[in-house]
Amino acid sequence: MWRGHIVNMDIREFSDLYNDFLFLGPLAGINLTAISGKDDFFSRQIIDSVLPFEKSNIITTLLLSGEYAVVDIGFGGGFPIIPLAFSFPAISFFGIEAKQKKVLAVEKIISHFNLRNVRLFADRLENIFFDQKLIILSKGVSTIEKMLKGTFAASNVYVYFYKGPNLDSLEKFDSILGQWEIVEDLFLDIPGTNGRRFVGFKKRDVPRGTKAKKNLVKFSELI
Repeated sequence: MWRGHIVNMDIREFSDLYNDFLFLGPLAGINLTAISGKDDFFSRQIIDSVLPFEKSNIITTLLLSGEYAVVDIGFGGGFPIIPLAFSFPAISFFGIEAKQKKVLAVEKIISHFNLRNVRLFADRLENIFFDQKLIILSKGVSTIEKMLKGTFAASNVYVYFYKGPNLDSLEKFDSILGQWEIVEDLFLDIPGTNGRRFVGFKKRDVPRGTKAKKNLVKFSELI
């Protein structure tokens, strides 16, 4: 029988049960991730989701203020939002995913582990105006330039990207630095990988009439 969240479960036990739920449980066959081996899953999905978030001095400071929530854009099979929600139960996490099928699948994971600090929405990034104090995360979704150009946000919004170590040779994002500034750029060793770049941006300003012109939904109204 599949059971809910176990009190005092450590992160490795959580990882193994998460893996079982994806590949042996009700979600088997949906293909939410191609990383099936438990050791690889632990390092490349769980640790890779949590470690960059933990190591960011800016994110730590923002969360300690008690004023910021976290939004995961395009969470796919639940990464990084599910490992983060498990690791930081006192923080509010919101997930936005364009594909309703993935939203429904990840909601089953949330229910299975009894994660009460997560809410998911089926919507697109470019439909929303982020009008609150938020940390937005993107793991493997689009390029930095494309995503930031489609992110309409207030000046107290931060956006962090999980990227590979060769980011500089793959992406150019000079064109968005007028509205966004780089505030943090970390390189982290992740077992079983070539390493992780975790790059953070902060919104510089809010163009007047953005919401009215784009007919966007306020994030505060969505939640």
